[in-house]
Amino acid sequence: MTYLQKAKVSASQYGQNFNEFTGDLQLYRVEDNIIWAYLGKFQDDKLRLGGMHFLMSMCGQWERDDQ
Repeated sequence: MTYLQKAKVSASQYGQNFNEFTGDLQLYRVEDNIIWAYLGKFQDDKLRLGGMHFLMSMCGQWERDDQ
């Protein structure tokens, strides 16, 4: 909750009306619950699962394909 609030303040200082948060599944679920609980306050925030986790799963697949 603190992170979402500080990100909103920081973004508004630069004229940005939304925030995009990227994280792993555990963080995504926590953020999603907070956003739903305070929908009016964080309605412009966007969540997505981390690209790093996707990239690492692909690297693991490539490694298995080489064997």
